[in-house]
Amino acid sequence: EAAADLLVQQKQFTFGLSSSFIEVTIDTPRTSEELKQKIFHVYGEDVGGAVLAQELVIYLAMLIRSEPALFQSMLRLRICLIIQVMESELARKTKSRLTVQDASDRLMGLSPSEMKSLLHFILSGKEFHVEDAGEDEVDHLSIVAASHKQQPSAVLQLGKGTGEDAMDGEGHILLNGEDESESYRQGQWQRRRQLDGALNRVPVNFYQKVWKVLDQSDGILIDGVHLPKHPITNEMTAGELKFALEVEFKLNRVSEPEYRQFLVEALMVLAIIAEHDPAQSLGGVLPLDKIINDANVIFLKDQVMFGGDATQCCAVGADLQIGQCNAPHKICEHFYDSAPSGRYGTMSYIAQAVVSRLRNLPRSDTGNVDSPNAEHTSPSDCMIS
Repeated sequence: EAAADLLVQQKQFTFGLSSSFIEVTIDTPRTSEELKQKIFHVYGEDVGGAVLAQELVIYLAMLIRSEPALFQSMLRLRICLIIQVMESELARKTKSRLTVQDASDRLMGLSPSEMKSLLHFILSGKEFHVEDAGEDEVDHLSIVAASHKQQPSAVLQLGKGTGEDAMDGEGHILLNGEDESESYRQGQWQRRRQLDGALNRVPVNFYQKVWKVLDQSDGILIDGVHLPKHPITNEMTAGELKFALEVEFKLNRVSEPEYRQFLVEALMVLAIIAEHDPAQSLGGVLPLDKIINDANVIFLKDQVMFGGDATQCCAVGADLQIGQCNAPHKICEHFYDSAPSGRYGTMSYIAQAVVSRLRNLPRSDTGNVDSPNAEHTSPSDCMIS
């Protein structure tokens, strides 16, 4: 019944992760026995993990019935990633700062009401804290004092203007005139990207925008996987669920949720460019990974100029130490922890990287970017370089 409730609301869900090569998608109604077989195929002898996954499906179904708005812009719920986020948030919020294994054990020990509360806080973005009753149990979860604001997701910020944000003398981003003590909290933006990536959140009309980008290029390369223009744009419309699921399938191949959100941001920047000039060709296959890497380099150069936090890891002198902080995909952790909007926001750096690539493309007599014939050219041949 719980699985049916999710499917009725057009929410598919998965068990396992693509990075482990075992991810089972539930996209059609199944009997209880069939679901049980799928779950234990993923979890094997991990009975506790299998039971927890089943519980999460039940709680997600309860929440989608009572508060469907929490699931806006989510197509596929990845149960394993949601569990990982719940564990990391439980570890972060507990005063004793639990290890990953301890947080996993504590999560297993939560009562059904506490488990549902934790899930609700994560989906809604509301702040909470854990009152630890002792070494063996978590007493209960509660929302922090009313003076703390609800933390918006990084996805919601993508639709806002750039504003007049600035960077202070230490390389911290100050948001719309706020002082540093109010605006800068180390790790908050990286955490938000991790949450949004784990929940598969995307901006409103995201998939329709991606379709336009695809239509004005020869395809998109997402984490090394080609999303071709043809035959997709010929066979699927911009608002078709099948197209949205195809795009999400490509994004879900990325196991690091914060990097997944960078891919979403890059696609949004390309969409803005496509909407600005619908007749403009974006060139060949758009390599999102290279665009993000270029944006990271531009960010690090600014960090060197301003003496920012990244000078402690990846922005050391003229020779940048790319990947020094061991963050996913060799992107500096301080770039992950930057706000999307603003003059020094991640989308600004991504936009600079995109514009730089478009400027280097050969152009036809009409002023449009020359684009190789996708039907006769491999993805590697027609990539922007």
